[in-house]
Amino acid sequence: MNNHRLIPFIFCALLTSCNNETKNDSFKEATKSESEDEKRIAVFIKPKNKIINKNNLDVLKKYNNQYSFDFDMLKIKELRERIIQLVGDDNFKFMDNLTGSTPVEINNNRFSCWIYKAHDGCCNHSIIEIDLIKNILYVGVCKDLNYKLYSEDGSS
Repeated sequence: MNNHRLIPFIFCALLTSCNNETKNDSFKEATKSESEDEKRIAVFIKPKNKIINKNNLDVLKKYNNQYSFDFDMLKIKELRERIIQLVGDDNFKFMDNLTGSTPVEINNNRFSCWIYKAHDGCCNHSIIEIDLIKNILYVGVCKDLNYKLYSEDGSS
């Protein structure tokens, strides 16, 4: 039997066993920090200024069950202006670079769409929610698992 085929497997096993202690320590540390932050999943951001332009977002109703990239959701002027006012230019640019989405859902006059970076394992994404009756925009931004939630009325 040819023992040369086993060398890569043995080498990997040795590396894994040598690094086990380090991995366990970092896992314990990660678990500790996660449990400490368990109570505070996200940071709620209240708007710095009163939202000036509260144009009606009813125009979005026609996009129910469509993917956001099929109709360039973030290019719709009414929505774009309000998101920029709420989350700022940097967060908007981050959102505009996300490449995937779920279909838009409108249930009980509530618009909802999740946009994300494809093949990223959910570390970077954004959620847009709109109460179409009250005309209030809510945006969640997650960058590298750091969550920030924004709402036009300051509610969480």
